[in-house]
Amino acid sequence: MRRKYRKRGWLYAALAAVLCLMLVLPQKNSYARDFINESGTCTLKVRKTAFDENEKVWTDLDSNIEIEVYLYQIATIDKYGRYTWKKEFIEAEDAYRHGLGEQYSNPVDWDLQELNDGVYEVSAKEWEKEAYYIASVLGLPVPPEEEEASDKKSLVIPDHETLRKTACYSTNMKTDEEISLERENWGMYLVWAKPLVTEEYEYSFLPYLVSVPDNAYQRENADGLDTSVNSDSDEWLYQVTVGLKPSRKLRYLNLEIVKSLENYNEASGKAMFVFQIDAKKDLNEDGTAELVYSDVVGLDFTESGQKRVLVKKIPVGSVVTVREIYSGSSYKLTGWTGETGNPD
Repeated sequence: MRRKYRKRGWLYAALAAVLCLMLVLPQKNSYARDFINESGTCTLKVRKTAFDENEKVWTDLDSNIEIEVYLYQIATIDKYGRYTWKKEFIEAEDAYRHGLGEQYSNPVDWDLQELNDGVYEVSAKEWEKEAYYIASVLGLPVPPEEEEASDKKSLVIPDHETLRKTACYSTNMKTDEEISLERENWGMYLVWAKPLVTEEYEYSFLPYLVSVPDNAYQRENADGLDTSVNSDSDEWLYQVTVGLKPSRKLRYLNLEIVKSLENYNEASGKAMFVFQIDAKKDLNEDGTAELVYSDVVGLDFTESGQKRVLVKKIPVGSVVTVREIYSGSSYKLTGWTGETGNPD
């Protein structure tokens, strides 16, 4: 009986040890990451990678241009790699939901708890949608998604003070500038780059989420991270480098055609004049211009004088040809003048 008691006591001790181990392991999470080194230094750098790799696409931008990037911390991170929403973001989201009422809809069905339980089950598309959602919660303008893209939507560029007063604002930086983040500022960030306008294009940038420190283990294409990052490693990255995700949209101007009729022939009745407008532009910057606008407009006269017609939305930088293709049998073109402008 004594030997049996000792064996049972050994068994209880072993079970207790296993139970303690089970209680500790979840703290490190289920995907075999190392603990975060809280005594280390974290840095973040946002590069103009897309511009460097697509020189022909972005040639209207000065190579030395600096794009302003704003960082909004939405969550903190503990040494186990678990995220916790910041109170400021929770309050902003509550206000956002209340403002939308029944129209409220979070496009992504995941939250930080699900992220903590299994971060690698979140797809790149879901990350992108969540970033759009979070930007909307914070009141930051975002470029329309492709299926919603409309040239009628004007580009909104908030000023610096407005962006600094936005909930969860942490800091702002320039592209290719490296900043250091103290331990209390480590966590999940929304990266939002300020739109800019050149002579011919409007540039906007997709908002996205990044963790500082970060971990690319098994992540799809190591989204947003430097291409040199090894997605097979589960080590934490303390020097985080990400790239901008730009999109651009043509800018448009209007063309006004002014027709003067010096003498009106009443016997012929209403006089009609028809104009053909064609515009070409080298969109691919390969030396070949393609047709970007083509339309026909007309003007009717019931007396001598001057009339105008406004031709809208011709891409800036286009070569425009206007031809009077019909003027009736009673009238003859006696002169032509032209000028460049943007009539209201």
